[in-house]
Amino acid sequence: ALQAAPDRLEAVGKKLQESRSSDQFLEWLRREGIQFAVNQAVRPAEQLPMAALDQLAVGQPVRVFVQTKDKVKGIPVPVASLMKNPANQTVVWVKTAPERFEPRTVTTEPLDGVNAAVTSGLEPGDRVATQGATLINQVR
Repeated sequence: ALQAAPDRLEAVGKKLQESRSSDQFLEWLRREGIQFAVNQAVRPAEQLPMAALDQLAVGQPVRVFVQTKDKVKGIPVPVASLMKNPANQTVVWVKTAPERFEPRTVTTEPLDGVNAAVTSGLEPGDRVATQGATLINQVR
């Protein structure tokens, strides 16, 4: 994950596309004072594991998480608990009784790649299936 101000995101993406090598991109990140997160720890660009970057191929899609100071109001849930219903809406499975779950349509905002914030569709106190949601989704 890169740690950059929101107004710098476009420049970071452009430089990533223009860079001919990971070294060139890393040098630019270091000059710009942009930090990079590896394993949830933020490190300066010069501390990036070069071996990991050399394993990337030109044109290979990558996921970059940028930490901002924006706050998202919602209920955090693991991304693994988010499913799609036949109408392609995002749902979570809410426990209503022992061995009873009901699908609840929700809207979400990404948080950190592992969790998402449910911004509507859940109430405080709802118990969301966070493990085995894919199995519940198959049973319907």
